[in-house]
Amino acid sequence: MENYSNYGFGLWGVVLRECNFLIGDCGLTMQNINGSLEPEIGYHINRKYTGKGYATEAARACRNYAFDILKLPKLYSYMKYTNIASAKVAEKNGMKLVNELKDEKNGITKVYAITIEEYKSMVYFEAPYTNNGHWTYADYKAWELKPRERYEIIHGYAYAMSAPNAFHQAMLTEMVRQFANFLTGKPCRVYPAPYDVRLFYEEDESDDTVVQPDISVVCDPKKRGREGCRGAPDLVVEILSPSNTAIEMQRKFEAYRDAGVAEYWVLNSEHKKLTVYLFEGEKFVSRTYGEKDAAPVSVLQGLTVELASVFAEASI
Repeated sequence: MENYSNYGFGLWGVVLRECNFLIGDCGLTMQNINGSLEPEIGYHINRKYTGKGYATEAARACRNYAFDILKLPKLYSYMKYTNIASAKVAEKNGMKLVNELKDEKNGITKVYAITIEEYKSMVYFEAPYTNNGHWTYADYKAWELKPRERYEIIHGYAYAMSAPNAFHQAMLTEMVRQFANFLTGKPCRVYPAPYDVRLFYEEDESDDTVVQPDISVVCDPKKRGREGCRGAPDLVVEILSPSNTAIEMQRKFEAYRDAGVAEYWVLNSEHKKLTVYLFEGEKFVSRTYGEKDAAPVSVLQGLTVELASVFAEASI
């Protein structure tokens, strides 16, 4: 009640709509974070109901209220370093890890944050369907989009995609050519965008993440559905465009990692470099290649991509 008296906000109960049963609490409180009093999103769900997305849904509602109604400039969430579930909720809320603090209670406390500017950069799709703003593949299929209009869904949120420029498409074409030539007569397939990838595939179409990487390599024939990829591709390639933001790329990095993508390539046409990430669970190793290098493909033994011919397309 002290938070309500002093700041006008505090914790709310989390109630299951279908049965009106209280399963936890979530809300905004002022907390001492590294010596400064800051607004923090807290969420506590009864263990019986964890793992069902309730904490994520409640935390998003608190975030939206804080930015849309209260106009707070920045929000935090913090948790013990071993609390992976809470950290994932923060990441799904658009937050980034900003600090790791030593303290007597938790040993190490992880601090996540998001600014109102970062929040505003998250473009929401205004569609004529209502489901509390949490979109699924079933919703995505039903949208009536205009020509050249494209969206991706990541953890239930929809993001508008701008049309790629000519340099982007020329680089994409050259990359696909090299992959396709190598894969001729082999079991793996390469798919350029637009190609729907349902990273966390559910047969009932309740999965809430649908992305369109620039290039997807899929080796498991069971994942190759008529509508796109059903699960994580073996390799994903993204070519950066001027419209790509750091928070967007971090969001995709985490989605690909969590879904089980083995290898993730990020091509930067402006600086003419390639960064390769090899995932193994929560861990990864990375390596950077320059304009004239030949980059080996770990998931396709024997293939190296000649970057000189790829980046040459960025200046034609």
